[in-house]
Amino acid sequence: MQKLTAVVVLLGAALPAQSVRAPLEGSWQGTAELSGFQLHVALHVTTTDTGRSATLELLGERLAGLVVDELESAGDRVRFRVPWMGARFTGTFETEPRRALRGHWLPGAGRIPIVLEAVSEVRRPQRPQDPHGPTPYRSLDVAIGRTLADGATITLAGTLTLPDRAGPHPAAVLISGSGYQQRDATIRGHRPFLVLADRLTRCGFAVLRYDKRGCGASTGDLAGATSVDLAGDASAALVWLAEQPDVDAQRTGLIGHSEGGMLASMVAAGAEGGQVAFVVSLAGIAARGELATVHQAGRMARVDGFHTADVATLVDLQRRWLTVLGAADFESARRDIAAAARETWDELSDDARRRLGGDVRNLVARGQRFDSPWMRFLVAHDPTADLERVHCPMLALFGSLDVHVDPALHLPASEDALSRGACTDFTVRELAGLNHLFQRCETGAPGEYYGIEQTIAEDVLAILDAWLRERFVETPRPERGRSIRRP
Repeated sequence: MQKLTAVVVLLGAALPAQSVRAPLEGSWQGTAELSGFQLHVALHVTTTDTGRSATLELLGERLAGLVVDELESAGDRVRFRVPWMGARFTGTFETEPRRALRGHWLPGAGRIPIVLEAVSEVRRPQRPQDPHGPTPYRSLDVAIGRTLADGATITLAGTLTLPDRAGPHPAAVLISGSGYQQRDATIRGHRPFLVLADRLTRCGFAVLRYDKRGCGASTGDLAGATSVDLAGDASAALVWLAEQPDVDAQRTGLIGHSEGGMLASMVAAGAEGGQVAFVVSLAGIAARGELATVHQAGRMARVDGFHTADVATLVDLQRRWLTVLGAADFESARRDIAAAARETWDELSDDARRRLGGDVRNLVARGQRFDSPWMRFLVAHDPTADLERVHCPMLALFGSLDVHVDPALHLPASEDALSRGACTDFTVRELAGLNHLFQRCETGAPGEYYGIEQTIAEDVLAILDAWLRERFVETPRPERGRSIRRP
């Protein structure tokens, strides 16, 4: 998940002192939804002799025990704050048609409707692919030190899984996508890197997955980092893994998802000799950042149900924001982004405004989150230059219903760059009916992720397993050709 770090919204005067307090004891569950964004939460309230206290669960991120403070109720009015998220809830207590807290989730300048219903037991998603019980491999917590160009040091905390048999083993570093990401790449209650590491380790690979800098147990600053910085972290993780006594450095490579696929290509493009044995890009960004960002905005708006005219308006707003990023400093950019959002709000239909939560502040907040060092680098970056310089075997997979990294744009960019580049063994495939997480789905909309029990389609795991086994576990063939495959 991307951690919410925006400035807390002030709610004005305190609630009036009253003797009547809403009966909040117990558990409350609900989902905040806003144009592709979903926040699945459970609030737990208890009362003891010392007073009332509460904690919050983020069900989609598998985070529990988040401290809730400033929990107040007076009459039917309720509010609380979650410091870790820099966000508040404010709303009312209802008894009809059922007990519920109806109000708004307030992250920074945004305002997202949410209803928390009283539940006797929190409904948690089923994830049957998660490994359970004893596993036929070793799992170790590790810490990787890295010294940055300015002399500062950071630590990347992670998990190394090793086959429970004699090495040295082929190995892979898993590189997560954009935003706040811990080692399991947790999203909407799924842990795709846990599932992937389990599968690969069972088939003979040592696998390292790690918390991104500034996330989980890793140190460093994520907010100020660009893809170049994150590629450096991935490279450091690769070097560390290749030096482990049970690992075969000549068979150690990179597997990245989304931005992580782009980072894997960046590392491989700058590697010397055989430092990177292979690259696997799962829904990897391959088109120029500016084009990819605008294309994604349109695809996301269409799958979220916006009318055609509103899609065009939102895409035009995205282009205006990109122009601002290229021409203004951060302070000026935030002002210009807000002004463009407010102008666009007046052009949108009532339906579009409803889908955006009925509040222009949500559109402003979306644009201002858009302005960061990471985004400024991404929109100017052309990944095809890196793909052309990849020398090692490469597998690139795309889901046909991916609305984040649309194969219609990114697959041709991948295959064209690899075809004219240095790689002599590559496979590029589009897999029918799969979304950005490589789940079987209906539309590919992010709103489907949470409700799908499958974490990664089995045929994706089988393709990856077979491709890696053929090259790095079984006896390699003397020559391999280029392969571009569609459904």
